[in-house]
Amino acid sequence: MMTLTNMVRGREGDVPARLLLQRWAHDADTLSFWRASSNFVYTFSRRGERHFLRFIHEDDNRPERIEAELRFVSYLIGQGYPAAAPVRSEEGRLIETVSTDSGQYYGVVFEHARGQSLPADRMSEEHCAAWGRSLAELHRLAEAYVEESPMRRGWEDTLIWASSILLRDPRDEELLPALHALRIRLSELPAGPGVTGMIHYDFEWDNLRYIPEEGRFAVYDFDDAMTHWFAMDVASALSDLQDQRDDRTGGLQGSFVEGYRSVRALGEDELDLFPVFRQYADFYRYARIVRSIRDFDPAGAPEWAVSLHAKLQQACGPIRERLRSR
Repeated sequence: MMTLTNMVRGREGDVPARLLLQRWAHDADTLSFWRASSNFVYTFSRRGERHFLRFIHEDDNRPERIEAELRFVSYLIGQGYPAAAPVRSEEGRLIETVSTDSGQYYGVVFEHARGQSLPADRMSEEHCAAWGRSLAELHRLAEAYVEESPMRRGWEDTLIWASSILLRDPRDEELLPALHALRIRLSELPAGPGVTGMIHYDFEWDNLRYIPEEGRFAVYDFDDAMTHWFAMDVASALSDLQDQRDDRTGGLQGSFVEGYRSVRALGEDELDLFPVFRQYADFYRYARIVRSIRDFDPAGAPEWAVSLHAKLQQACGPIRERLRSR
């Protein structure tokens, strides 16, 4: 998650987006803001086809990490996996850099993922089984993937980073013993081939598009991909289902697990670890939010940023309470 201060700067006049778009072929007057969270994302048309421009401020990411992400995505596509493909610029680069008064921005462009959006309230057990299969297929390919130059963060890197964020505020220091205990707990788990590897980390409903004729999902937004336990991805997806708070949740979860197991093994011991992985997700999310809002000054900020700041502050409370109670 980018800092809220950088989010405001990057949205002013859409300056970075306009500068970056000049590096790619595009249809005139089609640039449109879509969303901003971990990255800025804009849509535009290229020969009538929808594309996505994604960019980030230099304070919030490094080009080497983006390169590592794109290598993994390109590997998956090369193996026939339906992921949104990166598009080279007019100069033949996958990543372009522009300089503004507020610093440098790194931009990439992706094709629109195949398939169709599927609202959560239309999820069926068949869809959830396909969701599980799609995640298992990704993990099966990730097992054979070897990074040329490991630049993506791993689970331990993110916890070390999270502890550095918590150390900056005395109110958060009381969470550090629990974070340290989690780090020890994870370090004691079996790791290695077949257990850990590159995961998507955000394999949730809003990053998927259903391909009905193939009975599987196309995937995008690999920005959070990291080295972790494959079961972390499963835990994250199932928590997404649980958050729907639907009477059908139990059946949908069962279908997801059944679909996953039709492609790749998933032991009961891995399912038992889901509370541990949920705690990891809470620590990582909490640290990202804290960093995002820490130095933000609402004075003079646009209304949407002030509202988002309040929303993020409010979101911290429940997460912090969960972490304190564990």
